[in-house]
Amino acid sequence: MGLTTSLVLVTLLACGDKDSGTDDGRLGPDDTGDESDTDTDTDTDTDTDTDTDTDTDTDTDTDTDTDTDTDTDTDTDTDTDTDNTIFQLQGGELKPGSAVALNDVVVTSPSGAVGFFVAEPEGGPHSGVWVYHGYDVDLDLAPGDVVNVLGVYNEYADASDTTGGTVTEVEISDDAFVVSVGSGSAPTPTTLTLAELADPAVAESYEGVLVRVEDVDVTATGLDGNEWMVDDTLRVDDLVYGLVGVREGDHFYAIVGLLHYGYGDYKLEPRGMDDFEGYVAAPCPADKCVTDLADGDLVITEVMIDPTTGDDDFCEWVELFNATSGTVDLQNLVLGDDDSSTGEVGASAILAPGEYAVVAKSTEGDWEIECAAMYGVMTPVAWYGSGPNLSNSGDPVEIRRPDGSVVDAIPDYGAGPDAWQLDAGYRDAASNDDAAYWCQPTTVLVEFEGATDYGTPAEANLICVDG
Repeated sequence: MGLTTSLVLVTLLACGDKDSGTDDGRLGPDDTGDESDTDTDTDTDTDTDTDTDTDTDTDTDTDTDTDTDTDTDTDTDTDTDTDNTIFQLQGGELKPGSAVALNDVVVTSPSGAVGFFVAEPEGGPHSGVWVYHGYDVDLDLAPGDVVNVLGVYNEYADASDTTGGTVTEVEISDDAFVVSVGSGSAPTPTTLTLAELADPAVAESYEGVLVRVEDVDVTATGLDGNEWMVDDTLRVDDLVYGLVGVREGDHFYAIVGLLHYGYGDYKLEPRGMDDFEGYVAAPCPADKCVTDLADGDLVITEVMIDPTTGDDDFCEWVELFNATSGTVDLQNLVLGDDDSSTGEVGASAILAPGEYAVVAKSTEGDWEIECAAMYGVMTPVAWYGSGPNLSNSGDPVEIRRPDGSVVDAIPDYGAGPDAWQLDAGYRDAASNDDAAYWCQPTTVLVEFEGATDYGTPAEANLICVDG
């Protein structure tokens, strides 16, 4: 994605509108710099020259001058700049790959890492669109900014989407193709029911538009891409802003966001905390939920770094020990390493006091296929998605609350071990900070096709330290 804008677009920004003599910032896809004027010159010069002037204007002058001109040209220029509208893009009136100029459109989302949303001021169906620029363009835009955008209209299809759906977008390759021309306010969100949004035709007409849904309950969390779902119907995503700590059973009076398409689903893209109204938290089903944990309430006691009986991209896992005297629900627990790669436990999983449990990478469906040998001898209580990726050359590992604060962490395990476990006699969050209390497990976990994995998942570990 990120189609490079053609040379004609560069020419547009360099030249502007030649007729006016001034540049008002408006962008037009037909400004190519070679206007064909149909001037009708009615010169009545009284020069004493006898030259016969043969001008090479591209205009169709009817010249009767005999040079040393004092022309009184009457310019009847028929060049007209044609603005495009978002309604035309979303209504299918233009061909993908067309250069487009969207003038006086309103920004409806903050600048994101790879793009932002704009809309026609009047709002309504077909009034909004996603502007994609990739990581090489740096813009500072806010909802309500009025801008002119010059780019290329495209229908982007992700290779992994087997439904045939596409994202309508305008692609730009340089921040010069977005010109701020004023300020205003984003259109009022359109209130729609979940039943209406479940209709693909209705959802398509509101792609890129600010919409509002009311009286919804969270019915699933920890979906692919940190998404969650309300009323088993609409996904809520974090393309622009991600709300942390959402739990099944949470209620919202209303949620506002841009309706966006991706990977086979229409989903809501809230822009900040103000887009969530009337939040009512679901009761915690355990003595403590993740947001209630004190530092060290959960202790990391074992990690599978490089599984050999299954695919390394799917079959890593982390063992946790509940060091509290009560039950703990692991939903919303975040796992991370020393970079930005994180995962989150999406489903409720309750640990009893003093219990060990394993949370695993990827999904249960992935484990059934990619980790079948290991899955036959152990059962994770929950999965945390596609990240973090535990490096075979070493990584620290952390468990965090949804706000990013750390509950427990272990040191970098370094290059070498396929698995690493904490000495059973030092089962606390202070001792596990010291690599001296860790060792490679020697207990066979599973053997498969000549490969062997070692470990004691969900059980007490070995003694690593003599004495």
